[in-house]
Amino acid sequence: MQSSPGSPLLSHIAALDGLRGLAILSVMFFHATLSRANAPRPSGGFLGVDVFFVLSGFLITAVLLKEWDQKGSIALRSFYARRALRLLPALFVLMAVILLVPGVFYSSQRPWRDAMVAAAYATNWVRAFGGDIGFFGHTWSLTIEEQFYVIWPLLLVGLLRLRVRRRVILLLVLVAIAVPTVLRVDLWEGPMSVKRLYYGLDTRFDSLLLGCLVAFLASWNVIPRTERALKLIRLAAAAAAVVLVVLIANATEESQLTYFGLGVIACASVAVLLVHLIYCPSRLSDLILANRPMVWVGRISYGLYLWHDPIFFGMLNPTRMGKVGVTGVGLLAVRFVAAFVAATVSFYLLERPLLRIKDHLARPGAEPAGSALVEGPR
Repeated sequence: MQSSPGSPLLSHIAALDGLRGLAILSVMFFHATLSRANAPRPSGGFLGVDVFFVLSGFLITAVLLKEWDQKGSIALRSFYARRALRLLPALFVLMAVILLVPGVFYSSQRPWRDAMVAAAYATNWVRAFGGDIGFFGHTWSLTIEEQFYVIWPLLLVGLLRLRVRRRVILLLVLVAIAVPTVLRVDLWEGPMSVKRLYYGLDTRFDSLLLGCLVAFLASWNVIPRTERALKLIRLAAAAAAVVLVVLIANATEESQLTYFGLGVIACASVAVLLVHLIYCPSRLSDLILANRPMVWVGRISYGLYLWHDPIFFGMLNPTRMGKVGVTGVGLLAVRFVAAFVAATVSFYLLERPLLRIKDHLARPGAEPAGSALVEGPR
């Protein structure tokens, strides 16, 4: 299972941070539009979450494969400790602030129950069956990722230890990618609501596995690096970018077509763009994704994701801000500034110092924790 020395995953890829930044901005604009009074139902900004999922599957699988290639084993205990250190402190700080000073977030009660659900990484299932989680509702995507992180490394280690052939692993992943779509089609005709399809791990893990597939292809150098192959990758990436833009502009999270195929097409488009960024990034992709501001937004994206929802819907909700005359574009600007301030403080005072501790938890020879291949989109 050794990767060849020319594996393109041996270095930090700045454009992946930029893609992460673009994804979080898409989600934030989607939520900002969603929270406007009397606003029409917004279009596909929700697909930014799918970008996160594909990135997450890719980055985590790339890290695990690299450790296997270097050491012939994967220290799962160390992996889970690094994940907890990366994700839990910032989440717990958010919970503490909301619980200790609920009035700041326009709440008269302390949402202890909701906080416990979020801490247990069960938000997605509560929402899938119609439950309300208040200021912690947006953590549903984090819980899907963490549930996947619990299962996928164990399966991957099992496949690698059993010396399953690469082509068989790739075939299994491809088959597994098709499962959620079949399940969504089946559940659509039943008593389950759209929320069940949108928030369930079993109906969303195809996006994560598409990222895993890219990690396998790149780590094992399955894709040839000939000029003809690179040309095809560039053409496919251009088509994927157009498809993704069209879907973001037009898709809706309650449309039947989204669950019957458009969603997985969007995720596949992200996967194709990942291949492009890994093998043959263009000047245009670097200009859009690898510039310093966008890379920085990607670096603080976890804090932005955690804080933007409570700030948008709680602290700076339209009712409260309307009383002081802040509406429209002005409200949008104030919200984004506040979210960026909170995320910046979270990153530099909490997350980045903990990333250094992650270096010491990594096994000798593993990728440094500050790189894109270990830190991941969350």
